[in-house]
Amino acid sequence: VQNLQMALFHTNKEELLKVLYEVMENLRPLTSECYWLSCLMALNNPPLQPDWKNLVPSMDPCIKTNKYTTSLSMGDSFVIAIDFGTAFSGYAFNITPRGEKSEPHLPRWGKEYGFDSPKTPTCILFNEDETCLSFGYEAKMKYKEMSREEAKKHYYFEDFKMALYSKKLSSNLEIKAANGKSMKALKVFSESLRFLKEDALRTISRNTEGKIFFPSDFTWVLTVPAIWDPSAKQFMREAATQ
Repeated sequence: VQNLQMALFHTNKEELLKVLYEVMENLRPLTSECYWLSCLMALNNPPLQPDWKNLVPSMDPCIKTNKYTTSLSMGDSFVIAIDFGTAFSGYAFNITPRGEKSEPHLPRWGKEYGFDSPKTPTCILFNEDETCLSFGYEAKMKYKEMSREEAKKHYYFEDFKMALYSKKLSSNLEIKAANGKSMKALKVFSESLRFLKEDALRTISRNTEGKIFFPSDFTWVLTVPAIWDPSAKQFMREAATQ
């Protein structure tokens, strides 16, 4: 076993990581983890047993560039800040390499509907199975165009952030949709944050010549109102981690 590990340890890493082009995107982090784990184990005799429970994920996240797959520099300033507002929400991101001037970016929303805004409405649409369909302008327009019968089957939430204000919070707290149906607040908030997270990663990828970024590549910032009590802030933390 150790001979196999040593052979992998002495393999040219750049050549090894080129293989990631042919690996499914969602398996690339696992491939990178396996490489680093083998390096660690190869230095020990007898071989180490991996501590899966305490393994830190994404020790060596990979970025796909035009020619090579390279590793992120620990000094790079990669930040995504989400402003989850009562009426409107959005995000800004910074992917400035180390040593360069910081240039935060703020995407625009709603152009396909005739708008040009730095934020999108804080509203989310679920189908009758409680699967998230859309968020923001798209959710608002889809719900507006539904027939009355279709609208009764769906869950549409708008301006729901204040549901956390001055209430006793728990994971079982439910909030009402526009048609009176109820859903767990934690799901509504977590799916909203998931949309903003995934949209941010897609936007960054489209504007960085096809580089592949993973959530663990970034420092994430989430705004919460200063007037909220600790339980409401903790609720948002739980929603974000989901």
